[in-house]
Amino acid sequence: MSDNTPSVRTQDDTITIAFAEGKPLSAEAVECAVDIDDFGTLIGIEVLDLRKQVGSIKPPSSQAWSYDWEEDALYVRLGLTKYPVTTLSGTGHLLLDGERSVLTFEVTLQRSVL
Repeated sequence: MSDNTPSVRTQDDTITIAFAEGKPLSAEAVECAVDIDDFGTLIGIEVLDLRKQVGSIKPPSSQAWSYDWEEDALYVRLGLTKYPVTTLSGTGHLLLDGERSVLTFEVTLQRSVL
């Protein structure tokens, strides 16, 4: 994690995006959509109705993270592609510190694609 770039690792059907170091004190479950291209490259993860799902949180300091207040939608961009994108369902957990700042985002896919 340098220059506000998160570290990303995949293992089996789980994607872990670490935005900041620290000890998580709580976790909030979210339903999300995972975008991958035709070659299985991870493009991004979207969480709709974020405030409705988890209440108030502090987003990480990362260029990969964007939030649309009007739509209450969070998007974490992890790659670019010129190929068609497939969207898969996922279940995620936002790991938060004591100030409800996001340290890590873990997502488990509904089927194996990684």
